[in-house]
Amino acid sequence: MKADPVIGVILLGAAACVCGLALKTIPVSVAAREMVDVRRVAFGKDPVSSAAVDEALTRADAVLAACQPQGVTAVVDLVTWKADQIDPRQDRDAWVADLRQVEDYSRRGLACEPTDGALWARLAFARWFLGGTAEEQAKLLGYSQSYAPSEFAVIRTRFFQWRRVSPAVLALARDHLEADIRTTLLAVPPRDAVDFLSDLPPAVFDMVQEQMPLVPPERIEALQAVKGSEMLFPVP
Repeated sequence: MKADPVIGVILLGAAACVCGLALKTIPVSVAAREMVDVRRVAFGKDPVSSAAVDEALTRADAVLAACQPQGVTAVVDLVTWKADQIDPRQDRDAWVADLRQVEDYSRRGLACEPTDGALWARLAFARWFLGGTAEEQAKLLGYSQSYAPSEFAVIRTRFFQWRRVSPAVLALARDHLEADIRTTLLAVPPRDAVDFLSDLPPAVFDMVQEQMPLVPPERIEALQAVKGSEMLFPVP
C-alpha cells in the first residue's frame, strides 16, 4: 500500500519544525552553560574579571527568555556578584543600577521558576537596599525559606541577609529564621554551620541559643571541634 502523500508532507513539516527549534535552542544552551561556568569561577577561589562577567551577561536576556533553569540562576548570581563588587560610598549610581538589574532578573527568573528559593533570596537582597519595606522583606525571605528549607547554598545566602535586615524584619520573619537556625544547627556540615552562625546580630544570636536544647550532645561536640566556634558553642 502506498503511503498517503498528505501524511508524508505533515511528517516532513513536523521534522523541519523540530530541527528549527533545535537550531534555535542550541545557542541558548551554550550561553546558559557559559553562564554557569563563569558563575563557578566568580564564586570560587580563582579570580575573574568584571569584563568576563559583563561579556557573559550580554546573553542574559536570551537565557532568561528561554527559561534555562541553571542558566537563569547563574544570570541572577552573576549580576549579584557585580553589585557586590561596588562600594556604594564610592559609586552609588552604579550600585543602584546593578541592584535594579538584580531585581529585574530575579523577577524574570521567578516567572520561569516560581518555587526557586535562591531567586527569592536574591530578590530580597535587591529589594532591601532599594528601599523595600520590612513587611516585603519578611515575605520574600519567607518564600525563600519555604521553597528551599534545606539547600545549604540558599541557607548561606539567607544568613547574609538575616545579618543585614532590621529588628522589625527579624520579628516578622521569626518562624522562618528559627527554621534556618534549626536546620543549620542540626544538619549543615559543622564548618559551614559555624560560618553561617558567626557575626550575627544580638537578637539572632539569642535565637541560636534558644534552639540549642534541641541539638544532640554528639552534634554539639562536632560543632565545638570547629576552629573559631568558641563564642557560639563554648566548651563547659
